Amino acid sequence: MSARQVLKYYTHHPSFWENLKFLTHLGEVLHGEPPSQYIRTTFEIIDLIREIDPDICVLDPLFDVGTDAVKYLDRKAVILHPMNAQMSIMDAQGLGMLNFPPVGSGFRYPMTILDKLRTLITTVWSVVWFFFLDPKFRAINKARKAVGLKGPLGFLAPVKGRLLCMSSDPILEYPAIMPDHVSSCGPIILPNLSVKEADPELAEWLSKGPIILIVLGSHMRMTQEGVGVFGDTLEVVLRQRPDLRVLWKVQAIGNVDLGVLNGVVEDKTRIKIVSWLKPMPIALLQSGNVAVFVNHGGSNSYHEGLATGTPQIILSPWADCHDCGHVVEWLGLGAWGNRNAGPSFETQELIRAFESVLGSSSTDSRALKVKARAMECKRMVDDHWAKLAKGRQGNDGRRLEGRDLAAIEILGLARENEVKTS
Repeated sequence: MSARQVLKYYTHHPSFWENLKFLTHLGEVLHGEPPSQYIRTTFEIIDLIREIDPDICVLDPLFDVGTDAVKYLDRKAVILHPMNAQMSIMDAQGLGMLNFPPVGSGFRYPMTILDKLRTLITTVWSVVWFFFLDPKFRAINKARKAVGLKGPLGFLAPVKGRLLCMSSDPILEYPAIMPDHVSSCGPIILPNLSVKEADPELAEWLSKGPIILIVLGSHMRMTQEGVGVFGDTLEVVLRQRPDLRVLWKVQAIGNVDLGVLNGVVEDKTRIKIVSWLKPMPIALLQSGNVAVFVNHGGSNSYHEGLATGTPQIILSPWADCHDCGHVVEWLGLGAWGNRNAGPSFETQELIRAFESVLGSSSTDSRALKVKARAMECKRMVDDHWAKLAKGRQGNDGRRLEGRDLAAIEILGLARENEVKTS
């Protein structure tokens, strides 16, 4: 299956019925390869693990061939989950799992009785479909069984052991039962060059005042209609907030005419459009000059906004991204800008999202409230990191963050296993 076909199935409106349709295609989304290739890849990984003989294996929760290889060899492993804990601890919640919106559903939290009923239907349907009806999973499971790979596919039955996720303070999560095997390292932020180091010219432009940063992910392509919606929206927003400018990383489909944006404002220096950013988006957020971060709701983008205290507007096109849209609103960090129009977006809904986050001025009570809440959540992340670090620092004297703390825990588990097997 091509990447375009995967995105076609993965792109849907956040609703009960659309989510059920997505789940019926999940087998194709996760496993576009034929069963023979699945088996071949699994045993190539088995051979690799035998050759390397690691003290511990680190798994992505959706990397089924890796999970099968680890189970086949009975090796010790840790799952490094790219999202918060709720997406990976449903089995520990009992009936409490009905309190959590299913991935991609768009249900609000706390959920209504009707949405809980829909969640029950989604859960039962998923179990029946994944374990008994999905033709892709059935074909792969038949091939797995023939070569001695036991149990369900990995994403349905992960390896037993430590699960490490990017959760932080429990206040930033839906209330849940947290099993003993689950650890949280907080957001994993990659090391990066500052904006000045990566792009001095952009740093000079950035220093002139606060901006709206629009980065919608590497796979989201703008259409002519989408550019028009943004043009109409930004014309209103920039008129209301003359102190703001726009930095927009645009990746378009075909010959999209970006010239329609020229008439948005008289001062053309207020909008900078690029096809690629030399600095990583996190560097721009760390500059402190971003008034609002407009993103697609991917895990990295959401957690980078969370860790830097930056208000967010989520424009989610894909199943798991819809959840970040709701979480941002639930925590008071910003707005879900296409809850109604998703996976696309609509001018009036987008304008309302900007107004709810930015207000009509930098001193508008709405803007101040959202920014204050974003900074409060940042402090919770910082406190979580400090608590886990226990006074330790990096070799360069800097504070330990999510990536360091995750590495420390994985290294500790590897050393435990080394002692046991020596």
